[in-house]
Amino acid sequence: MTFKEEMEKEGERLYKWRSYIPLLFLLLLPIAFKNGEFIERTFGDRIGNLWEGIAFIISFLGFIGAVLRWDMCLRIHQAALIP
Repeated sequence: MTFKEEMEKEGERLYKWRSYIPLLFLLLLPIAFKNGEFIERTFGDRIGNLWEGIAFIISFLGFIGAVLRWDMCLRIHQAALIP
C-alpha cells in the first residue's frame, strides 16, 4: 500500500468516526457531576487550569489550521495567475 493510499484510508476512517468523539465527553459528564466535590477537593484549581489550557490549545490549533489553509489558497491562486 502506498503512502497516499494509506493516508486516504486513514482520512476516511477519521472522517467516518468524527461525530462519535464528542460522545466520549458526554459519557464522562455524569461522572463529573456525581463526583464534583471529590474532584474539586482532590485537584482544586489545577483541574480548572488544565481545562483552560486544553481549550486554549485546541483553539490555537484551529486558528493555525485556518491560517495555513488560507496561505495554501493564496499560493494556489497566485500559481494559477503566473503564466
